[in-house]
Amino acid sequence: MRKYTVALKERFAGEILALSDGQFFSEAFGQDILEIVLFILVENAVKYSFNGAEIFVDVSEIDDSVIISVSSWGPCIAANETVKIFERGYRGLAAERMSKARGSGIGLFAARSIVEGQFLGNLTVKQDAQNKLIDGVNFYQTSFLVSLPIARKVPPKTFRRRRFFRA
Repeated sequence: MRKYTVALKERFAGEILALSDGQFFSEAFGQDILEIVLFILVENAVKYSFNGAEIFVDVSEIDDSVIISVSSWGPCIAANETVKIFERGYRGLAAERMSKARGSGIGLFAARSIVEGQFLGNLTVKQDAQNKLIDGVNFYQTSFLVSLPIARKVPPKTFRRRRFFRA
């Protein structure tokens, strides 16, 4: 089991535990907000992939970051949409055309806001050119990558006791 401490905005730190079999969980200040991000990404993977598609969640360490990857087969994300899909209320054009996939365009916006605002990380999407045609829809290998900086241990400040009043 690997244990990572990731940076959180301000003075708080959260921990991610990565288990050898690929499972993981986190602890963060207040509500377990990292879990919300993972829920959104896995829910989207289920919603936008074809029936029976495999969904992979991987945790790895690269340099000074923990990378969490959620991968599956999804509809085409046009090059000009790779930033737009993280905007509030925006849904990709191919996602809009899928009758089974309903949404409001809030999920990825919320996920990125949490990752950037609370963990000082980033959330990106990568889509491979390889595709599968299922029921008249092209699906592409799609990965959402959460990158969280690993917090480095900083020795606590030493405070000198000062006497302000004389007794």
